[in-house]
Amino acid sequence: MSLYMGFLRDFYLQNPQMEALKSTSQGISSTPFQYRILMPWLIDHVATWLQLPSTRPLIRIYETLVVFLTTLTLYAYLFRICKNGWLALVFALGVFYLYPFLYINLPWSRAYYASDSASILLFALGLFFLHGRQYWQYYVVLAIGMFNRETIAFLLLAFAFSQYSQIDRRIFVLHIFGQIMLVFAIKLWLAYIFRNNPGAGMYSLNENILQKGLPGTIQSSRLYMNAMLFMRWNSFVNMTSFMGFLWLPLIFLWNKIDDRFIRATVFIIPCFVTGMFVVGNLFEFRIFGELAPIFLGALCHIAASAMKRTHEKLNQ
Repeated sequence: MSLYMGFLRDFYLQNPQMEALKSTSQGISSTPFQYRILMPWLIDHVATWLQLPSTRPLIRIYETLVVFLTTLTLYAYLFRICKNGWLALVFALGVFYLYPFLYINLPWSRAYYASDSASILLFALGLFFLHGRQYWQYYVVLAIGMFNRETIAFLLLAFAFSQYSQIDRRIFVLHIFGQIMLVFAIKLWLAYIFRNNPGAGMYSLNENILQKGLPGTIQSSRLYMNAMLFMRWNSFVNMTSFMGFLWLPLIFLWNKIDDRFIRATVFIIPCFVTGMFVVGNLFEFRIFGELAPIFLGALCHIAASAMKRTHEKLNQ
């Protein structure tokens, strides 16, 4: 299945996207895409080391490997949640159900960025270490993830929501402060290194206000364009397939979540969507990859709780 998904993603890969991967690896891409340098750099340098004429075969291998590792990581994380091997396996395989919705179904999500699939793996790893309170490993994942895609920073919310009142308050504050400093240090360092690159950089809003004025900036903003999506019925229908329609059962069953950690991760979903409403394109479902472990984790916990309650009733 991992191999099939890798080739499926490769089917839509276009030459301009491969050229963008190459330019990102060389540090000459436009910002903010240039900040997501980790995977393009690795793929390009491994292809050079192996003396491959093209990075395309390596991309197939990379996508297959990342999806496989994501499944293993999700299984480990979900097993910690539900303590049921078969249930954890079923929901871990749910990544293959979500994959087409994230990267294939809608044409706007087919643009290839090497950071996309790795973001799911890194976010799942972060949740796994955070759930086990393996803080050093969690920090390593957070630091690496910042070089892949800045949305890994939403792990801070998972930490804040799940660890508050669970550890000493002073230690909690130090952890939050340390994570904020780590995220900003890496982001500012990347912004400084690639300060001469073309693109919006980190200050596109200020530049747009100076160039277009406030009304023009609002009309051309992501916020305005995303709001317009809900004014067109066909776009609205497409948006309902968000996360493979898994938002529907989660809305109706979220009150069945009695685990503090899982409930804390679910709170990330509205925060993430709101953030993307302002700075992203909602119709590009690929940008929501980090939410896959959250949805699968929540539904796995709900299923495990339901099975436990049924088992207890049968034994009464």
